[in-house]
Amino acid sequence: MIQISITPPVFKCLTDEDAFYQRLSEIKGLQKVVDQKDGVFLSVAMPQTPQLLTELDQICAFWGVSYLVVSA
Repeated sequence: MIQISITPPVFKCLTDEDAFYQRLSEIKGLQKVVDQKDGVFLSVAMPQTPQLLTELDQICAFWGVSYLVVSA
């Protein structure tokens, strides 16, 4: 299981926010998404690491946020 922290995104509207979480939900192996004041936290089981990092790079670049792998 990998734990990932994403810096807090700023959304333009509710549709933008929905699109962000929809993209996250499409990550293969996603187990849990926790939205807190200090960021969004993901738990991904059995990740295909190169594919996961590519997806996160794309999602985070689109919304202008960054991520950090907290534990692997």
